[in-house]
Amino acid sequence: MHDVFISYASDEKETAEKTMKELELNDIKCWISYRDVEGGKSYAEEIPKAIRNCKVFILLLTKNSLKSDHIRTEVDEAYTNKKIIIPYKLEEIALDDEMRYWLARKQFIDATTICKLSELVSLVNKKVASQEIPISTESNESKEKKIVHKKREEPEDYDSNISITRMAKYNELLKLGYTAEKIASQLVKNDYINFNEIPDEVEGTASQWQQFIQDSSETSRFMLNFENEIVGDWQIVALKKDVFEKAKEGLLMEKDIDYEKIELIAFPDFYYGYILAISILPDYRNLDNYMKLTESFYGQIEEYAEKGVFFKEWCINVFSPEVENQMKRLGFSFLINHKSFGKIYHKAFIPIPQNQIIKKFPKLINLYKEAENEV
Repeated sequence: MHDVFISYASDEKETAEKTMKELELNDIKCWISYRDVEGGKSYAEEIPKAIRNCKVFILLLTKNSLKSDHIRTEVDEAYTNKKIIIPYKLEEIALDDEMRYWLARKQFIDATTICKLSELVSLVNKKVASQEIPISTESNESKEKKIVHKKREEPEDYDSNISITRMAKYNELLKLGYTAEKIASQLVKNDYINFNEIPDEVEGTASQWQQFIQDSSETSRFMLNFENEIVGDWQIVALKKDVFEKAKEGLLMEKDIDYEKIELIAFPDFYYGYILAISILPDYRNLDNYMKLTESFYGQIEEYAEKGVFFKEWCINVFSPEVENQMKRLGFSFLINHKSFGKIYHKAFIPIPQNQIIKKFPKLINLYKEAENEV
């Protein structure tokens, strides 16, 4: 099953192809007539079938599309089948009564003055995630290399909503058939499920996080379910001191985080840690999984400390009551509301705080105590 049906007038084929490529680059599987109707098959049969099987219907809205009877038939099919319709407005046009009726109260993307493909990608991600139907993890480039779902014997009392999970590092995901691009795309989709009101400027983009995941494999961990799907994760970066202070003031937009703002954790030193994410999908939120996620985080901090890498402070922008409660339990304190979305929580890590989780890592405690004299 594909995620998106792209409806376009024949004169806009080049724009439609560009739109399709951008969506599929972000791991959104598209159906487009010129490519996906197999030779010898009827367009009149295949197009309605593809519309019924899509999750989101994108209409490239132009003067030519308004004149096309075929486009009107496609829009009517999408409307009749109660599909999410996203009009992607490419020209200044006046809708006639029929089209206005079909598109009433739809969320338009207006690209008449500036290309807004990134905004379209973001909206499609949100709309698909809101249906809580997993987006296809297969793109054209990876049809021959699918994610491996290793078969294990399922216990008789297995409940997919309860979760049999494990934590995995980036390199293990690569062995399962993931790529940095696919990981980043899935994490963004998970965020839109966990925090469906999160603004795009706070969330950032999959292409933005892909490079961080690929270049700094120690700065993230992934929770996998029984089928090796990513259902939780944590991600961190080390920020430069002035950027960290900006984050504490609620002024840092995560979409703006790039290599100019971070410190590469490559040498023994003292750093300022920023938690980009620490979350679990709703069906997997239970005590065991929260413990796995948190213990894997502190386990990595201990590994860093063994190599002479220490964090003076930690900061996080919290988007939900669940994560807020988790941070409070870990000793983080509320600082300020973020200027756009969320709440800023902070924790000094030198001297190292004491809580029930950290007490499970006596080596971590001792290493930080030894490092206190060096600050």
